[in-house]
Amino acid sequence: MKEIKINGETFTPKYNLRAMFLYEKMSGHSGFETTTTEDNFMLLYSMLKGSKRDTTLTYDEFIDACDDNPELVNELSECIISQAKANESMMEQVEGKKAKAKKK
Repeated sequence: MKEIKINGETFTPKYNLRAMFLYEKMSGHSGFETTTTEDNFMLLYSMLKGSKRDTTLTYDEFIDACDDNPELVNELSECIISQAKANESMMEQVEGKKAKAKKK
C-alpha cells in the first residue's frame, strides 16, 4: 500500500471498517456513499484517520494540506481506486466459489 505524508505524519490510507465508521459519523451517510465533493474529502480523511488512530491531523488541517498540494488528492484517489479494485476482485472470487459450491 502507498504511504502518504501530510504535515510530517506518514499515513497508509485504508478503505476499511474503521474508515467507514468514521465516515458515517462525519457525513451522516451509511456505508461509503458519497454524493458531494465534501463527502469525497470526508471519505479521504476517514481513510487516513482510520489507518492511524493516534494521528493529531484534524479535518481542517487535511483540507488545508489538499489546498496547498493538489497532487495529494490525486494520490489519495489512486489509493481508493486500487483498494476498491482489490475488494471487487476479492468479492468476485468469493461469489465464484459460492456458485461452484451450489453446483455440487
